[in-house]
Amino acid sequence: MSQPYSPQPSQTGETQSPPPTNTADVNPQTPTLPSTLSTQVEQQAIGTEIIGTQATEEYHNVEYTFIGDSVMEGVSEMLLATFGENIYIDTEKSRNMEDGPEIIDVLAEEGNLAPIVIIHLGTNRLFEEDHFQSLLETLANHQVTQIYIINVRRPIRWESLANKRLEEVVSKWDQAILLDWYTKSDNKPGYFGEDQVHLTTYGKKAYLNLIQDTIQRSFYDIGNTKCFASDPHQLRIDRAFRVSLVVILIANSILDDNAGSFHSFQFALDRPSAHL
Repeated sequence: MSQPYSPQPSQTGETQSPPPTNTADVNPQTPTLPSTLSTQVEQQAIGTEIIGTQATEEYHNVEYTFIGDSVMEGVSEMLLATFGENIYIDTEKSRNMEDGPEIIDVLAEEGNLAPIVIIHLGTNRLFEEDHFQSLLETLANHQVTQIYIINVRRPIRWESLANKRLEEVVSKWDQAILLDWYTKSDNKPGYFGEDQVHLTTYGKKAYLNLIQDTIQRSFYDIGNTKCFASDPHQLRIDRAFRVSLVVILIANSILDDNAGSFHSFQFALDRPSAHL
């Protein structure tokens, strides 16, 4: 049986700000995330890190791995409630980009590195582009197939340079997708506490919604199979499939006055497929 997730009070000394008086424009209804595995995992909560009870190579039912610093740490409880028990969260205060490769190697050795990884690092200090490149290479070496990188929101002089480096490197990796937290949180003072970095309840909901929405858009269905939209080979197959389907449905809608044909055609056009 899994134990309830109860994160311990922060020992970092960071100021916890009360909920803001203004209401942030966060959608209270969060969509259901795609699930690649259904097996339940026995886990125990230690602080804000979810540790699997079986750290072996046979421990394959971790669907999502989250790696971050204290910003992501503050959202850990919501992440668990949203993504379910088959996730692994590894967060720590004052963590930097250059810490990433070692963390990833350890997670892989313990069997806690999922094929889908969400990372939020770079807030605490400016990183070199090589550090970020090394992190992505380490993930690739461990056969991680989908990488989500959350960019930086911190009112400091190097903020834009950090985000530029993230964007430039991510653009070179087919399996990496950038989550633009900077833009999502722009002009949203209600999202942040007094330090303008760590999140209020409203900010946590917006942060979670950004992760959910991006993952949903990067998945699409072919039959009953979930495929990654950033896989170049699969993209070519999907484009060909969609073009063929649209041609068939257009012909069908012309030749058949049945209303159902039109609705089928409209559904095909509305079918979500990221980066197409």
